[in-house]
Amino acid sequence: MPKPKIEIDVKKCEALAQRGLTDEAIASAMGFSSKTLQRRKKEMSELSAALSRARARAEGSVADRLVSLMNDPDIPARVQLDAVKFWLERRAGWTLAAMDKKLMGDALTHEVPVINVQIDAPNEHTPAWAELREQWRREWEQERQELAEKQEVDV
Repeated sequence: MPKPKIEIDVKKCEALAQRGLTDEAIASAMGFSSKTLQRRKKEMSELSAALSRARARAEGSVADRLVSLMNDPDIPARVQLDAVKFWLERRAGWTLAAMDKKLMGDALTHEVPVINVQIDAPNEHTPAWAELREQWRREWEQERQELAEKQEVDV
């Protein structure tokens, strides 16, 4: 007697793909093997199309977010920007050069003057660094003492 055929909910698979899940993760979340999903994608054109549509929407959404982050002067979102770039490189197959071209367009063909900047910041070999490190140590010690005093009062 053959095994019963596993029903695959195309809408649920599409929703998971739009959230950025891989085929393996989708299969695991749905409770079947990735081989089953691969086989069904070949058998069911609507499943394959739904996953492709969902991934394209996700990629477009992340690309739009990247552009809005880069154009918004009020957001110092370096961490967010790095996360979006990581996602686009890893999941969407973009390269840094492709991202630059998509975002900058013709601006990349113009020469930009080079600016040399020297920053006089303390490093670990300067007296200023030692003073800064000592200040941090004192602040940390003071916070520790205040916390210990507070815990004694609470008990």
